[in-house]
Amino acid sequence: MSFVQTTPNPLISARLTTVARKLLSSGSLRFVSFSLGDSEIDYLHGKDISYKPSNNRILSPFDKNPDLKYKLPNLDLLNPQASNFYNPLPSIVPVENEITNTAKRRGFFTGSTNNYSAFTYQSPRSASNSYVLQGDVIVHISGVTGSTSMRVYSGTTFTGGTSPGVDDYLLFELRNPSMSALTRSVNGRSSIYIDHRQPIPYLWYKIEAKSGNLATSGYLDLTLDRKLPNFQAVTGGTTTGGGLLSGASQTTLANVLFYPSGNSIDTFYGSGETTQYWNEDTLAFTNTSNLANDELNMWNMNIVHTETIAGNDLTTYETHTDYGSTGYTGIKNYLNYTFDKPEQKAIGIIHYTNHSISNYYGESLHKDTIKLHLPTIMWHHNDGTTLGLVLSNKGETKKNTIVGGTLDPSGTNGKITTTFYNLTDSSGNTVGRVFNDLKTIIIDDEELLAAMSYKSNRNWTLPKLEGKAVDVAASVGTNLFSPQTQQVYVTYLFENQGIWTGDTAGTPKNLGMTTGLHCQNYILITGDTNQSPTPGVAQVRFPLGKLPYMRSVADMATYSGTGWNSTNLKLLVQRTALRQRPKADSWRWIDSTSGLTNYATTSGTSINPDDLDQSQNQKVFNITKELYDTNSGNTYVLNNFITIPTTAQSGKLQFGDEVFFFGNIETDIQAISYKTKFVLPLGGNSFNSSINPTWQGGSSSIWISEVGIYDNNLNLVCCGKINRPVEKKVGKTILLELEIDF
Repeated sequence: MSFVQTTPNPLISARLTTVARKLLSSGSLRFVSFSLGDSEIDYLHGKDISYKPSNNRILSPFDKNPDLKYKLPNLDLLNPQASNFYNPLPSIVPVENEITNTAKRRGFFTGSTNNYSAFTYQSPRSASNSYVLQGDVIVHISGVTGSTSMRVYSGTTFTGGTSPGVDDYLLFELRNPSMSALTRSVNGRSSIYIDHRQPIPYLWYKIEAKSGNLATSGYLDLTLDRKLPNFQAVTGGTTTGGGLLSGASQTTLANVLFYPSGNSIDTFYGSGETTQYWNEDTLAFTNTSNLANDELNMWNMNIVHTETIAGNDLTTYETHTDYGSTGYTGIKNYLNYTFDKPEQKAIGIIHYTNHSISNYYGESLHKDTIKLHLPTIMWHHNDGTTLGLVLSNKGETKKNTIVGGTLDPSGTNGKITTTFYNLTDSSGNTVGRVFNDLKTIIIDDEELLAAMSYKSNRNWTLPKLEGKAVDVAASVGTNLFSPQTQQVYVTYLFENQGIWTGDTAGTPKNLGMTTGLHCQNYILITGDTNQSPTPGVAQVRFPLGKLPYMRSVADMATYSGTGWNSTNLKLLVQRTALRQRPKADSWRWIDSTSGLTNYATTSGTSINPDDLDQSQNQKVFNITKELYDTNSGNTYVLNNFITIPTTAQSGKLQFGDEVFFFGNIETDIQAISYKTKFVLPLGGNSFNSSINPTWQGGSSSIWISEVGIYDNNLNLVCCGKINRPVEKKVGKTILLELEIDF
């Protein structure tokens, strides 16, 4: 603006000059002295009744503001000296002000914590409103038969959109006929409706081949990266004419959604181009080239692996150095997971990274206000009846962490000091950290990462085993840890070998699921050689009540076909030297299914979780040297259960290929406003005269209209203009406060 806006209250509008900003850029900006001025006051005409100096309109301060025309001397006007016009700054006070605001909730879902629905496909696609490639697509589950092939159909409200291509992702909502007892929404909407009462698998796949056209033929034949569940026993619907559904009830239909592959944050959800901050033709800073069009409505997520997943032949299949997100391994080191937590095989980095120059999250995430909603996860700390997980840092104590190496004797180089809050579920279980100042969220619970992975074949988490070494004398056999310089790692795999089946009552014996990834939490057992007799048997068991979504024949009807089940339990065991990490290709599997209490009645159908983690039947598994040796030929090969890329298949879906966080994030944000406050006391006998030629002298009042701040070379570095000139009378003391906002 040209003139300072008049207001009832005194106001000093201040601005750094162009000279100041140049000095600031070179690190030479200093505040040394100040001057007062009355350059825009006409005292001569101020004698007119119709005119008062207090009503005088004052020009705004400008970037290239000229120096004060008439500076007020601080001493006797009759003997003016240059020093009289430049007064040492008596006080420079830094002022810190915390500004907070609530950021827009971003993510793929609408709805509340317990009732989610996915965003619908919107056409035409734009960076600000697109969430899926194509919605309102359904699958007849009888055509999902355990192969890698699937035929999908356009739903009743299908309107077209961006057809999915090879390498794009498919999200499969794995409903089954046993779920008819619950309210369902299948093809009446253009997206999945996620009912928190229906904890079922939501699995990701990558398209490797396709044929057909949803828009013209009504169907699409897909080849996916790995085997699908087996629902070939399902009846109740047929297909006609190549694409139209006939006789298919809701109990035989399920939803699929398509999402973009690759660097979708840049290529689909964002523009991929940095927006100009101003229009170069007009240099109009009010025109920011529609920055809102570059806003992303979701956060990024990269799961970083620094150890190859168990069951990997290191010469045949891709190792962790070939996994996706390898470019983020340095962050894992930066946050001290590499050395302080050497057993940490992977972390999930959730961040908001895009090409927009708008700072949507301020300077930091505000304290304990962060919430992460993961509506498709079956979390083993839940009760097993609802779907979804909410993580927050609310209520956690702010902590300081010193991160880094110790090579520097001074203790400073190679370290950072930052703050974080623990990220927890509603029960207080810690799953990661929120680095507020870094605007980064870390998930370090490897089971939760497995459930969020595109490749794991499961969206449910598994509990960590409990284990200890027991006396070799208590069991038949010799010392498992002999020689006594060895240790044993143990985890497990729930295998599923069946297809969906049902009896006359419609109760399935098997949900037809594929085998999911083995438990990512290993336990380490070491024999204590100081005890007598020496413990020589590794004993493990499942923790109580931590398989809430696992279903058996006996309880599937109760839960209406929700959850997951398994037909076989395999313990995964590896013996190593002390303080040595396990090797991905050296795990042995031990089939432990037959040792379950009710194996005879559940064989071929499903394992009863009550035989594993209920207090009355809690199963204990003893791993002896003889058992370990007997199974020496049972090398665990992950590819036997989940198809993983070979060294020659770099384009196939791999662990770590995750790009976006499939959930919602809420947070308050904050910024710190720093101000430099200049406190200028004007004594009663100071600044009582003027060199303004219109001033009449004598006892006439001085009217102050401006303040100048100067550096050590008398450069005007800040100019402040007063909205209503301030009268300075002889004997009157005034305190001026000038603030510059940085």
